[in-house]
Amino acid sequence: MSSKFLYSLIFLFPICLFAQSKLEVGVSLGSSNHLSDVQSRSLYTQGTTLAYGLHARYSMSKLFLLKANYFGTRLSGDETRFQDEWHKLRGFKYNNHLHEIGVNFEWDILANMYSKRQDSVFHRRLSPYLFAGVALNIVKFDVDYNLKDGSNRVVSTDLINKDLTERKTTDLAIPVGGGLKYALSPTLYVNIEACLRKTNSDYLDGISYAGNPLKKDWYGSLMVGINYRFLEADDDHDGVANKRDVCPTEVGSQFTKGCPDKDEDGIADKDDRCPEEYGLENLAGCPDEDDDEVADIDDLCPTTPGEKTLAGCPDRDKDGVVDALDKCPDTPGKLRGCPDTDKDGTADKDDLCPDVYGKVKGCPDQDADGVADKEDRCPAVFGLKTNKGCPIIDTDEDGIEDKSDKCPTEKGVAAYNGCPIPDVDKDGVADKDDKCPTVFGTVATGGCPDTDGDGVEDSKDLCPKIAGTGAKGCPNTAEIAVLRAKDKKPVAVQPDKELQSNKETPSKVVANKAEAEMQNKILLEKIGKTEKISKVEKIEKIEKAEKIVKTEEVSFEEVKLVIDLSAKKIKFASNSDILMKNAYTELNRVVKVLKTYSNYSLDINGYTDNIGKDDKNTVLSKNRAKRCYDYLLSKGIAKNRMTYQGFGAMQPIANNDTAEGRFENRRVEFKLK
Repeated sequence: MSSKFLYSLIFLFPICLFAQSKLEVGVSLGSSNHLSDVQSRSLYTQGTTLAYGLHARYSMSKLFLLKANYFGTRLSGDETRFQDEWHKLRGFKYNNHLHEIGVNFEWDILANMYSKRQDSVFHRRLSPYLFAGVALNIVKFDVDYNLKDGSNRVVSTDLINKDLTERKTTDLAIPVGGGLKYALSPTLYVNIEACLRKTNSDYLDGISYAGNPLKKDWYGSLMVGINYRFLEADDDHDGVANKRDVCPTEVGSQFTKGCPDKDEDGIADKDDRCPEEYGLENLAGCPDEDDDEVADIDDLCPTTPGEKTLAGCPDRDKDGVVDALDKCPDTPGKLRGCPDTDKDGTADKDDLCPDVYGKVKGCPDQDADGVADKEDRCPAVFGLKTNKGCPIIDTDEDGIEDKSDKCPTEKGVAAYNGCPIPDVDKDGVADKDDKCPTVFGTVATGGCPDTDGDGVEDSKDLCPKIAGTGAKGCPNTAEIAVLRAKDKKPVAVQPDKELQSNKETPSKVVANKAEAEMQNKILLEKIGKTEKISKVEKIEKIEKAEKIVKTEEVSFEEVKLVIDLSAKKIKFASNSDILMKNAYTELNRVVKVLKTYSNYSLDINGYTDNIGKDDKNTVLSKNRAKRCYDYLLSKGIAKNRMTYQGFGAMQPIANNDTAEGRFENRRVEFKLK
């Protein structure tokens, strides 16, 4: 056995020298069994013996490995164990030593599946494989022919002697089998392997002619081994030796020369245009969903096969215009994909004259009026499109031909056959709309005269020569007061004598105190209630009202109106009791009124919107009222003339669901008493 072991080492040594980086060596231990002439008719456990082996593997490619191995075992058999009497009487026994030296080709079944993985060298834990090869058997025979007195009771001595003469100690076998490797580390793994050997000999047991010369012997094994892989220097531990690693400091794949390959498409990231997507080598690592050999990142139509020259988009008629932009996708053409026979820039499908050069719908237009000659009633004279290419004579340029215009030199309208709309009194109001068609008037009064310009036509104006906004065109009491203040004397207003038909006495002069109070009241009501009045007018009228208040004795309602107007302008920011800037102007106005009329007192009530809790809103509203109270107090209004309190979100004057409504509800109210 030692000599055979030495032969095996000598056999394996050249492979070890060949390339250590692709070399694996290992030892194995297991069991063997065989089928021979004096063995049972099938394999059975009683023939199982210990087996051992040495082997070396060399990686030829990612799929195939070359394996050289030594295998040793013992073949034993004993016919006395058989059940039938004939074999028991013959009683052959043997205990032969078998040595096998073989070469196998292994196929790594999952190599392609893992070929794109960066970690396929080490971290693919399980690797199944199949193998087949050729082996040389060396048998050392130890056979007991059960000879008694020089002969066997069943088999002739001649057959036994023939076996002794012709048996050979060496022969060939064909091993086939499979196994499974399990990696423990980058350099160390274990494997389990089953192998069946078909031999070309009937002498594994040393018996042939004395047994069954027509049946060849078989033997098999089941082995468990441990293997060691030789590795060259590999700083990044990616299974690619430094000398072959293009990226020696980055973990990569053996199929990308040691460089990273995130998408595992076999193309190193540094050379991969699409490093995050699995792609094709001929497209620099980019995918091509429609298989038109244009990478998806360059393909304007990535899901539809197209032409390389058209960025991957289809072109059915092969005219160089992609179908999506081709107005005639099934007919070749260069004008947006359509043919243009006369080369006039109008596609044949839209060209009214496809065989004649032209610029108007593809047709000639000799007078250049924009109407094609074939549709032009005056093809040699410049005309209008609206007149089928013929000119229109319209002297007054009112859009009505002279031949149909009854007033050809005067602009008019079609309703009056080209003549102007009738307006006898020339006041800008057509006779059909003029209430006074023969008298010059104003547009505001429907064409009737308005001498004083107050918007009330003279026929309905009781005071046609004095502008007024009161009843029937006369000045109201406030306007009379203004006129009186300007003239420093009472002003009597009487209706026009021409309009007096009931012989009533003229209006008396507004001079007594009661009438002045009423005039002031009416003025203040108009200031507070008129919606159309502008801010500037309102301020002017308030100032006038104040002058009246100063000079005249006014009623409680009039003073209250001034106070209310000021209170409405005092607002607060949300969740704040700080007075806004304009509030001080209004408070100063209130101070002025209270000082003028010292017999009045004031209740100040504060309010909030509905944002926040009720108790906090009550406090906030009271603080708002107190702010006003403190300011009036600081301006000299006595404490005993004022009170303040807060009502929170109670008594809203606007909708709290809107920002505008909430702004209005954040207020104070002054109650004069």
